[in-house]
Amino acid sequence: MRLLSSLFRLLLLLALPVLLFGLLMAVILLAGIGAGKILMRFVALSLFEAAVLSLIAGSVAGYLTWRILRTRVDEDSDFVDDDPFGAIPTTRFAKDGRELTQAGLVQYLLANAIYSAWMAETELAWSRNDAEWKELAVQLAQEVTTWLRAKPPQTRQVRVGADVLRRELSKLGLGEEADALYGPSLRAVRETVEVSQDHIVEIIREQSWEK
Repeated sequence: MRLLSSLFRLLLLLALPVLLFGLLMAVILLAGIGAGKILMRFVALSLFEAAVLSLIAGSVAGYLTWRILRTRVDEDSDFVDDDPFGAIPTTRFAKDGRELTQAGLVQYLLANAIYSAWMAETELAWSRNDAEWKELAVQLAQEVTTWLRAKPPQTRQVRVGADVLRRELSKLGLGEEADALYGPSLRAVRETVEVSQDHIVEIIREQSWEK
């Protein structure tokens, strides 16, 4: 009995797509006949001819509508960030399309925090284009990460000093502009390191930057 019950369920599952397809075709056919009857009131056609014309017209209209909607979705997708959690996507920090390493993750967190802090400063935001700001944020995040990687395994706490941040910022070669970036950069880096303190200390202890 169990075998027969299993076979019945299997046959039902196999037949279900066929039944659904048949139902869909019946709906389309009835819609075509209905539209054909309406068309016959305005054009001298037989019911068959009117139904066929209605089905063809409906198919063309449906196809065109689908193409228009798809085009709009594709256009809108150009403005959607591939990473909802950061203005600078994770792909910027992944090597050769692979998953993020621990070093890449730290750089990602730092760069987005720095970029957000810079963009909150109105005077700074308008002095360069967005792509330049993002690239500079990535460079500073890389410099800070390099400093973190130099920490010995016995490190138990990490705090980015003001002198450290100023030195790393000077490596970008920004001149006087570095003075305006110093304050928001220091706050962003310190907050990020503080929030991720346990994780960063664990990475330093295990030296798992490339894992």
